[in-house]
Order: sequence, then structure tokens, then C-alpha cells
Amino acid sequence: MRAVNVDTGCESDELLISTIARPGTNYWADGVGLLGDYCTGNWASCSNGVGDCPPGESCIQQWGPPDGATNFDDVSATVFLFQSAPGLTVPHVTWVDMHGNDGGDATVDPPNYVANFADIQFIVLAFQGRSYPFDDPADCPDVGMWP
Repeated sequence: MRAVNVDTGCESDELLISTIARPGTNYWADGVGLLGDYCTGNWASCSNGVGDCPPGESCIQQWGPPDGATNFDDVSATVFLFQSAPGLTVPHVTWVDMHGNDGGDATVDPPNYVANFADIQFIVLAFQGRSYPFDDPADCPDVGMWP
């Protein structure tokens, strides 16, 4: 990490900071990958509008497919979807919907196609390395099913 003086642009010496180890190997809330420019039909990286996608496909900014880690990309994507503000790039709700809201037992409350604070909370719990809290696994598509 470095600090930068905004008036002079001078950088401080580098400061190394330790963080916690990546939590476990069970990333059950990994809904998205990096936000970037991808071709609409095959998730290949592209340069927005440059035309390096196959014919008939567009290059747009979107969340990539799951990347094997539950991290703040997953949290941010869910917060963006919850905010529903114009101009935000949001994932499909089924990628980040972790929990329903019918007042039932949290361990069996199925996803309800709504992004809310319950979903954000569960993604943060997964990021912290907590174990999968539900009785039955969600009916999520296999990562191989991504276009």
C-alpha cells in the first residue's frame, strides 16, 4: 500500500500489509466474476465497441461468470442489483439470489428471485469462510452451463 500526496503527487514508501488467508475451499456464494468488457455470446474479453467479437455479438460491460472465489465482486454485484440505479451494471438476479424472505426457517427458505440484504449477508458469510447454511443445495446451474 502507498499513500499519495494529492497536492504534489509524491508517493510514500511501500507498506506491506498482511491479510487473512483465503477462506477454505467451499465458495458456495460465487455468483459472478470480474466486471469487464465481454462478448455477449461467449464471455471472451473484448475492447468495448472495437469489434473483436464474432459476427452478431456485441462487446458490452458485464459481470463475468463465476471465477472460483467468493469475494467482493460477488458482494458488489448484489449491492448494485439491490440499488437498481440507472447506469449500474448488474448481474441476473438468479446469479446472486441466495435466500428467500417468506419468514420461514433460514435453512430451508428457497431463493425468491429478489436481491436484498439477506442475499448480501449470505454472500458476506461465504466470503468469511462460513459453511453452507441451507439444508438442501440450491438448484444452481453448473459453471459448465455458462454460454
